[in-house]
Amino acid sequence: MRLPYFSFDDAEPGLREQFERLPSLKLTRAIAHAQEIVLPNLRLGAALLTATELNPRFRELAILRVAALTGARYEWTQHVVFGERAGLSPRQIEAIRRNDLGLVGFDERDRLVLDLTTDLIKHDTASAEAIEAMRVWFSSREIVELILVVGRWRMLAMLMNALDIEPEEAQPDAVLSWATEAQADERAHTGRAKSGSDS
Repeated sequence: MRLPYFSFDDAEPGLREQFERLPSLKLTRAIAHAQEIVLPNLRLGAALLTATELNPRFRELAILRVAALTGARYEWTQHVVFGERAGLSPRQIEAIRRNDLGLVGFDERDRLVLDLTTDLIKHDTASAEAIEAMRVWFSSREIVELILVVGRWRMLAMLMNALDIEPEEAQPDAVLSWATEAQADERAHTGRAKSGSDS
């Protein structure tokens, strides 16, 4: 990496305990240089991994497409495992890597997700026609969630590439465990805040 990885021992006292609960990944220790930003950023990721209506298969199709189009090796290595767990076949994952999406068993919904992701990465927008086509199969919530997934993992791809974060073995169980816990904490905090405002 082009910067030293952040040591959680150097974290501000109020943050150190929270940092030590994070998945032990190079990406986490890179983002942690921005001490006040790392937790909100990771909580957004947690919500997109655990609290969406969007099927995990479509989320992982989008993330792998982002990784392939941006050349983010770290992101690709991490999310191949997530993609397999979400039901993508090795042939489909290889087709995304090679940008050969023609005849590999992608159904209409898969192709809509891949096409929308491609448009968002290449043009930073989507056409009215693309959104209208998505609406045949996906709810408004799912479409917005998909766009947020593409944006969030594109941002990470930019960071990974700019800092040249070396790929490492994926830790899907650790990531999903932390994400589930973080989302539960967020719901509890929101519930407490609402209860306080109603009193």
